[in-house]
Order: sequence, then structure tokens, then C-alpha cells
Amino acid sequence: MSTRSKPSNGFDFIVVGAGAAGCVIASRLSEDPSTRVLLLEAGSATPLPASAIPPLWPTMIGSFADWGDSTTVQSATGSSVRLVRGRGIGGSSATNAMMFVRGHWASYANWENVGAKSWGFDDLLPYFKRSETAVGGDPALRGDSGPMRIAEMDPPHPVIAAGLDAAVQCGYRRATDLPQHRRRETG
Repeated sequence: MSTRSKPSNGFDFIVVGAGAAGCVIASRLSEDPSTRVLLLEAGSATPLPASAIPPLWPTMIGSFADWGDSTTVQSATGSSVRLVRGRGIGGSSATNAMMFVRGHWASYANWENVGAKSWGFDDLLPYFKRSETAVGGDPALRGDSGPMRIAEMDPPHPVIAAGLDAAVQCGYRRATDLPQHRRRETG
């Protein structure tokens, strides 16, 4: 959320929340050297070391980097489920095992179907590509000069590999821009 006002010694924009979206918005706004941007975050400016080590993400549950939320009571189980949401610079991106996953193209089509014109996958693809560097990725789908470096986990976690294999068994096409799968299929 941002507001536009310029008191004599204030800010042009105030961005509340330094998660992935807030940081990108603040960064883009501050590209203009004449613009003063304030980025506010309730959590710490220093992420926990575990945020840079994917297998350690569970150690952040219940820490100062976690808002400590839970879902509403689920009708199937009669209980709520812990909902880990990042608190601090990077937001939930700092507590999600460093996973990077775009939404499925059909999800963006649904957005357009309910009135969010120009928010389809093809409309957003140039922005996705601009945000990333994905060495070895399909250049039609992946960026090669963005600030976020995208790479496969090496070696892939067995659960992730099993999930991708299960998707293929269910009839989904295997992604062609994941370097780990090209290596597996050709070697």
C-alpha cells in the first residue's frame, strides 16, 4: 500500500511491508533520484541465517521471522493449521525454503475472466522475465538478466523430484526449462 504526498521534509511514497512485492515496488519507485521512498517493515532488517539454507526453513517456524498465524478451523479435520508467514525483510520469501514458483498460466486466465484485464500470463510474462536470471532456462519463458537468480536445487530434494514425476504420471507435461530434468532425461 502506498500514499502519495510530499510534506516539506517527508516522503513521496510510503510502502508498507518489505516482502517481495513491497521491496520491488520501493526499488522501482526509488529509481528516480528525485523521489523519496520510505519502506516500512514490522520485522527484522536482518534475516535469520536459516533463510539462506533451504533445508533449514522449518527452524524459522515460531521464530521472530514468523507472524505465527494459523488458518481458520478446517471442516475436514476440525482443527486449524499453522500458516507460516514471513515477518521481516523479504517477507514470506525469506521463510519458504528459497522456492520460486510462478503461478500456473490458467490461474492468470481466471484473473482475466473475472475482470482483471491485462493480467493474463502473456501480459505478465515480460515482467516475470525481467525479474529473473535463469541460466539454462527456456528463453521464451525465462529471463537472463534480472536481479533474482533462479536455479534448481542440486541435488533436487527427493520429495520435489517425486512430485514432478507424479505430475507427469497424472498427464501433465514435464517442464522443459528445468535444467535438472534435461540432465536426467538426456544422461
